[in-house]
Amino acid sequence: MLVVGVVRALLIEVRSWLTGERAYNINPRDPNLRTLGGALWQVLDHEPKGDWEVRLVLDNRDLSGYEGRIILDTGEEVYSASDIPRDATIVDVEGVVVLSSREEVNRVLDHIPDKIYTSGFDRERLMAWAEARGITPRSVDEEIRARVKEVAMKGHYRVSQRRGKPVEHVVFGQIPYAFIKKLYDVGCPYTWRAAISAGG
Repeated sequence: MLVVGVVRALLIEVRSWLTGERAYNINPRDPNLRTLGGALWQVLDHEPKGDWEVRLVLDNRDLSGYEGRIILDTGEEVYSASDIPRDATIVDVEGVVVLSSREEVNRVLDHIPDKIYTSGFDRERLMAWAEARGITPRSVDEEIRARVKEVAMKGHYRVSQRRGKPVEHVVFGQIPYAFIKKLYDVGCPYTWRAAISAGG
């Protein structure tokens, strides 16, 4: 989703999806802090790589008290969206990073992990398609456990330790999500990749 116009936003660490706790005690029900793209602007616990979100700031509040950093898959950390390298993926956020322009918002959205979806209406067809190819949640679980050491990067291990998650979940997402992602990767017609942002 393309962000247009003059904007400010916050890149926010979510400390618990269950309680709603966010860094700096940001209130997720604040009407002037909006995840305009809905779930596309949130990296949820079941998806790979972190617990954080982007919220547009719709009022004139002072943002000078916020500090944070962006953790990349390489293990590097940056303090501004403008410093995210072209080929990096954001794996976590610590604190709150202020995004001061449309370009910075889209830069973050361009570097979040891929989001893969399927429709509940296609569930039976999806499962039949997967079964015909010998792909099951169990086989995906076994595959990611075998592959995690070859694909995990320094940033993934950092998130795993900090968040208390298995590193394979940080890299691939929890098994239900990893299963859908595997089906997408092998060409399942009942899955699709979300288009989250466009150029600035």
